Amino acid sequence: MKFVCDKDILESCLNTVSKAADPANVKELLRGIKIDAGEELTFFATDNEISLETFSEATVKEKGSLVIDGRIFADIVKRMPEGSITFETVSQSEIKISGGEVRLSLLYLSAEGFPQMDRVEDGNCISIYSKDLKNVIKYTVFAPDAESTMPILNGIKFEIRNSSMRAVGLNRYRMAIRNQIIPDTGIEYMEFIVPAKTLAELNKILKDDSTIVKITLKDEAVMFEFDRTTVVTRLLEGEFIDYDRLIPKESKIKFKTAYPKIAQSVDRASVIINYDDPKIPVIFDIKNGVLNIDCFTKRGQIHDKISVDTDGELKIGLGAKLLTDAIRAIDTNEIYFEFKDEKSPCKIMPTEGDSFLYIIQPRQL
Repeated sequence: MKFVCDKDILESCLNTVSKAADPANVKELLRGIKIDAGEELTFFATDNEISLETFSEATVKEKGSLVIDGRIFADIVKRMPEGSITFETVSQSEIKISGGEVRLSLLYLSAEGFPQMDRVEDGNCISIYSKDLKNVIKYTVFAPDAESTMPILNGIKFEIRNSSMRAVGLNRYRMAIRNQIIPDTGIEYMEFIVPAKTLAELNKILKDDSTIVKITLKDEAVMFEFDRTTVVTRLLEGEFIDYDRLIPKESKIKFKTAYPKIAQSVDRASVIINYDDPKIPVIFDIKNGVLNIDCFTKRGQIHDKISVDTDGELKIGLGAKLLTDAIRAIDTNEIYFEFKDEKSPCKIMPTEGDSFLYIIQPRQL
């Protein structure tokens, strides 16, 4: 096998597929990236849960296939000089790499026995802009609990209704809901649950633009296609939590606040909590039209206040990280906070529309 490829193009491809090459996998093959040199270059990696494939233009002088350690290969290419890099196998186990004045060689494995890309064909298809899917993932993927004993809570539930997409992620302490308008699918209703780990990796390679992402579902797998890149992952099976019953249906106190003010105030309170005990709550004390934000730790205390338009009174404790994660996932200038009492969940939502909803369980004061 022999081919020549521009360093920047090659590095971009490796950054994409290396996310599926598991350096800790007990199977040596699955630590690698498979390279197929044909009419163009194909890069493929899988850990048997997520599979990533991408294509690149290159000057192929001799066709062939091989598997090379993904982490080492990506690190070497990153450190090569700018310009064209030449790759040429010189034996059944060694490939020579040259670029500029640099010459080196690496060992590789035969591609025989490497898993194939199990593409999802003839399933239900929907399309969404890359920037919209990126936002949907970004603003929900933090909510699931990776250490949950309930595997279903390790994923994000997607609900498709004609031209709307809803994504829901939750654990025992919080819930994140994101609603997004998408091109009309003609699908009356469809739901599926994608592992949050897969979505986090997918979000790293999605562009914040109007590139069309095609999503195909069938049986137990989902496939995302965009920019000559394909991502395939298994779906999580089982009944998702009936999240609708977890949403408080009534409230006694509701106030509007500017996003920057509340974000800065909570961030300041989180600092001393992070240096003490993460279980210490941020205290919201609402009275006389003022939101008092307090935090008391062994290392110190902090007090802040924000004027709010509300007549009620309430004192409630909220987890600093839960609150910070939710606030960071907000992309509007003003938000509503809504409470029923000190023992009921806090709701955070936009002042207009229903693009998001965040729910946080209170902490005992």
